[in-house]
Amino acid sequence: MSLNERVFYIVPLAATLCNLFLLLTFLTAKKDKSIKAFIYLLCAFTLWTSGSLFMRLSLFPGVVFWYEVSVTGIFLVPFCLYNFVYHFTGSREIFTKTLFGVLTAVTVALNYFDVFMEHPQIVNANGEKVFNFIVKWPSVFPIILALAVLGGAAKNMQRAIKNGVIIKEQFYPVIFGTVVMFLGSIIDMIPVFSTFPNDTFACMINSICIYYALYKKRLIRLTQLASSAPAYLVTTTFTALVLVAAHGKIEQIFDDYFAEFAEHKTLIIAVVFAVFTIVVYTVIKKLMQNLFVKTQKKLELELKEFSGNVSKTLDINDIAASYSALAKDNIGTDTVYVLIADEKYGCYRMIYSTDPLKDHSFFIVKNSPICKYLMQKGESVLYSSYKKSVAYKAMWEDEKWGFENLKIELAVPFISDDTLLGMALLTGKAKDKNYSFGERTFLESASAIAAIAIKNASLYETIKHEAQIDSLTGVFNRKYFFEKFASDFDESRDKACSLVYLNIDDLKLFNELYGTEEGDRALMLFAESCRDTIRKNGTVGRLGGKEFAVSLPFCTAGLAYEYVEKIRAEFEKKQTEIERSFTKTLTFSAGICSYPVGAVNISQMTTNADMAVYSAKRGGKNKTVIYTVADDLENGGKNIKNIALEYAPTIYALTAAIDAKDHYTFNHSQNVSKYATVLAEYIGLNEDHVEIIRQAGLLHDIGKIGIPEAILSKNSRLTDEEYEVMKKHVEGSISMIKHLPSLDYVIPSAVSHHERWDGKGYPRGIAGEAIPIGGRCLALADAFDAMVSKRAYKSPMSIEDAVAEIKKNLGKQFDPDLGIKFIELIEDGKIVPENHQK
Repeated sequence: MSLNERVFYIVPLAATLCNLFLLLTFLTAKKDKSIKAFIYLLCAFTLWTSGSLFMRLSLFPGVVFWYEVSVTGIFLVPFCLYNFVYHFTGSREIFTKTLFGVLTAVTVALNYFDVFMEHPQIVNANGEKVFNFIVKWPSVFPIILALAVLGGAAKNMQRAIKNGVIIKEQFYPVIFGTVVMFLGSIIDMIPVFSTFPNDTFACMINSICIYYALYKKRLIRLTQLASSAPAYLVTTTFTALVLVAAHGKIEQIFDDYFAEFAEHKTLIIAVVFAVFTIVVYTVIKKLMQNLFVKTQKKLELELKEFSGNVSKTLDINDIAASYSALAKDNIGTDTVYVLIADEKYGCYRMIYSTDPLKDHSFFIVKNSPICKYLMQKGESVLYSSYKKSVAYKAMWEDEKWGFENLKIELAVPFISDDTLLGMALLTGKAKDKNYSFGERTFLESASAIAAIAIKNASLYETIKHEAQIDSLTGVFNRKYFFEKFASDFDESRDKACSLVYLNIDDLKLFNELYGTEEGDRALMLFAESCRDTIRKNGTVGRLGGKEFAVSLPFCTAGLAYEYVEKIRAEFEKKQTEIERSFTKTLTFSAGICSYPVGAVNISQMTTNADMAVYSAKRGGKNKTVIYTVADDLENGGKNIKNIALEYAPTIYALTAAIDAKDHYTFNHSQNVSKYATVLAEYIGLNEDHVEIIRQAGLLHDIGKIGIPEAILSKNSRLTDEEYEVMKKHVEGSISMIKHLPSLDYVIPSAVSHHERWDGKGYPRGIAGEAIPIGGRCLALADAFDAMVSKRAYKSPMSIEDAVAEIKKNLGKQFDPDLGIKFIELIEDGKIVPENHQK
């Protein structure tokens, strides 16, 4: 066989094997319309090249059959290429596609009647077998049809590039391969160039080019190339070539050295090649695994770990940090920036960067062209490719400058449910390496996982925000406000912190005059005035009804007073600006307590601020009062003590009612009031606060008027059912006191005397400093008097034993600090039970 003949066998064989390899690879791939179209194209290529090869080999059923197969493949290629481009670009020209399909089918059918070419004639020329093809003039029609079909494909490419569906660089391999294929087929018709199988060689080049385009388009995964089918094909091809090339040499070696086994020569050679085939397959499979799968498996493990990590958090910053670390550690990216949607400002704002020294103020507006481009693509985008698209021209200059300044090379979108939640912007890699297909696929897989986590975190933040916000006014609700105030207090306790209580004056009357709708409108205006004034300097909350509060960390009482007066002016301004049929404007009273001047802990601040606003109300309303320990709270000449004098007959009438029903409760209330008052003075509370505690001590048990006398005077311990009835005396006390508006300031202390420091008390089950300080004072006094007093069912306890019992329950039932001070007063003789004095 001459070299020329070998070329005509080897080139079609190589082209056939190349197409078969690609065909088997894609048959194992997950298929979409583009993949299926490419499979059809590969089938046409395979018919073309294999028909040419088998025709040259004159295999069964004959030359004419394989000629028809080859020419059918040639005629089908233009339409299959058009069909591939049609789906690749997302074209919708169904009529054109159908027309080209019908004309191609007609052309293939006519070829079976030798309309375009006659069957090849085999002649011997200088001892070589030569195939002569006789081309007829009607062959111009298939050429024109092929040019029209390829022109239609080119038109679809151009339209897709213009509309920004694809980037023209992605089609360069397709264009190059098509040109090579077309030129190869034309050259093959020229006799001077017919000494080489140009058509099949060009077909092989074109199939590789289209495969490369698909790889750049990234419709397949490299792991598919490590499947068994391609490995089997490569193994078969390699061993077959070795067998063809070395068969003669192997037989010669066998005859020279193993002649005695001549009768088993065929079997032995077959076994040797079988073993050789197994070894080759194992090696090729291993190489493919190492080349395509090993790295992929490592990345899949990283993705699995990443998925587990982000599924455990609802913090978007943690998710961004995990994603950035994943990209930096596995891809080698220099810097990663994460931008997340900010609904309030309508942009994608940078929330995280692996380089904390970079400017984090960069943002991208939601209607930016690159956001639309990322959503349209649904995959990562190289910035260099994006710059060549039409969308880039519409991009804002400051955004272009931002991308250039940050040296962004790759953008990876976070997409969930057709919504762009954010994006990761990546700079270059070490040594200026490009991002490979596998790396981009890895980042996209991670972004898909991150998108779900970000969506869940966003939903959680939304629900959490709604749970923290007062639905009417838009400021924080009571629960969250006090959580934030506690945080502010801890953060600023080394300096200063102020708490402001604001209470709108006469809102009930306002609602009765103008309706609750106008009242709600006024509440919203007031909340807006507070927000506009405080801004980022503090936190505004609505405690309920007409009561608001402001937390001001790092703020002194004087500065807090200035803020309140600015709120007052702003509220008045907003009311005068709105159109309404009445002229009355609302005012508010404010009370301020500042740490460390007016209180030493959170509990004292809340209690003292409440007292201050109450003092402002009593002092004529529409004013601001600052709580101070040294001075009484002024009430326009009336302090709490003066008010108490006015209502002293009422207080003693209530206690007398208790005395008539249960003399022990009357004496007990007197003692508790006395002991708690001594303790309040000892810890430095101001005179008004001490007076409130004294009055609360007298009134704390008046609810026992509603308890059956059989339970009150029982000579033995109460049963569980009787104890539950007895516990209701607290609510009874509240019900009676609240009908005396001028005395309602004692309720917080009176209602808390059965609360425990560990939260196991009643009626509210509050704990620690959440219990008003007056209630904590009364709890110590109440328990001490109960222990040292004589009852019908028990003897009095000694002072020493009572003190021991208090010590035993410090930090459990009692405030540990107040308990120690209470014990000091007993030990110093400042608190002595009346029966022990006698």
